[in-house]
Amino acid sequence: MVLFSIGFVGARCVLSKDIKKYFGLGLYLSVAGILAAGCVLHNAVLFMVFAGAVMLITASSRIEVLCRLTILVVMIPNVSQGITIGGLYVTTISTPVVLSFAALIACYVRRGAQQQRNLTAEDALVFLLMLCFGIGAVRAGSFTGVQRTFFTMALELGLPYFVYRRFVHNRTEFAHIVAVLAGSALILSFVAICEAKLHWSIYDIIYTNQFAGVFNSRNVKLRAGFLRAPASFSDSTAFAIFEIIGIFAVISSRRFFRTGLLWSGSIALAVLGLIAAQSRGANLGLLFGLFLIVLVRRRYVLAGAVAGGGAAIVALLLAIAPFNPTIASFMGAEKHVGTDQDYRQTLLRRGLQVGMEHPILGDDITRVTVQMADIKQGDGIVDFVNSYLSIFLNSGLVGLGLFIALVIVIVTKIFRFEGKSVDKTFTKSQMFVMGALGSELLALTFTPVIYERNAFLLMITLAGCRNVFLNRPSKEKSGIKIDRSPYLVTNGERFA
Repeated sequence: MVLFSIGFVGARCVLSKDIKKYFGLGLYLSVAGILAAGCVLHNAVLFMVFAGAVMLITASSRIEVLCRLTILVVMIPNVSQGITIGGLYVTTISTPVVLSFAALIACYVRRGAQQQRNLTAEDALVFLLMLCFGIGAVRAGSFTGVQRTFFTMALELGLPYFVYRRFVHNRTEFAHIVAVLAGSALILSFVAICEAKLHWSIYDIIYTNQFAGVFNSRNVKLRAGFLRAPASFSDSTAFAIFEIIGIFAVISSRRFFRTGLLWSGSIALAVLGLIAAQSRGANLGLLFGLFLIVLVRRRYVLAGAVAGGGAAIVALLLAIAPFNPTIASFMGAEKHVGTDQDYRQTLLRRGLQVGMEHPILGDDITRVTVQMADIKQGDGIVDFVNSYLSIFLNSGLVGLGLFIALVIVIVTKIFRFEGKSVDKTFTKSQMFVMGALGSELLALTFTPVIYERNAFLLMITLAGCRNVFLNRPSKEKSGIKIDRSPYLVTNGERFA
């Protein structure tokens, strides 16, 4: 609690008054109260109900509800619980699902919904993700299995996407959500740095109390002599993926920091938080996202410099690794290959072998798992840590091709718009969605979609992309960009 408090005060000190209002005493007491409840409650359902109640009653406006939802989801450990009715398993609910449902109710109570009938590529991509993972249940032939799968996908993917799609009214509100995401990343970065140095995972007691799928202490996950800091996440890889998005949120929220020096220092702090997680895949995701951000701004020479500089740094570290055990461990260049690297390579090889037996439409994932039983890892399961491989195995080349096609449509839409715009809110949001989406898509090569808070963060990015580009500014003959969003402005509030 002390580390969280120091980080919270620090975030308030660097953020401008436009965003500082979301990090007030009410939010501090909400987070502190929920974390305290997690330390004393030994029932996951009670903990999630308490967190949802706090979400429902503490925010006073629609945009405050959305900002508080964003903060609480990343600040609070992800507790999950299977739900059964009459001995029949129905679904699994988690903290992000409960908080999203509470936010949905709170926003409707505050009459914040708007009509958005336009269907976009982002809407289609979310639906396709739910469909790809539901096809396996359809092949299994169980009607209840189909219901459970689609219901779970709707909760994990559809619910958070709908909340941000429906209740974020304009680009300025989305910019505020990105800024509070940046503030949250700064708080957790400070916590992660302290965890790595002290070799102490401070959220361990909550995960232990709630039996949230983490039965072994996270204090034993070390690399290069330091703890792989997980902060409020179940493991360091999940935290690293969030931290990448947090870095892009800080970069694109310059105007919400008090000074340029504080903004630069915040970027450095967020990068140190990412280093504390020690995830090699996430580091590559950061470089890839930075490359895309520079590319979308039409800075081609700088984009080449980012790509070349990143490659040079990796080559230098690999050259030093044989003479420095710490760097060798950090880069995965030890004499004995790590088990994670071995498993991912074996999974890809066996997955392609099995998948090519039914390459067009895939196969029932249960049968696929049985065929791949020879590569079970230490937990006794076949862990499909590659999302693209999972889509291929579930829905074949048809599903994977549609998924990639929709991603290309979204990325092309981002790149198509002119790199320089008078509307600074648009350009900064454009930078964030490009960097975050690019890094998340790369992260899906080594993590599942439904993993920790991956799905929630991806849905924020897709909903934000939809909001930013649905009513983007148009270039008039005068050269001035005009916001054509169809809202009536009255007393500082927008109404559909």
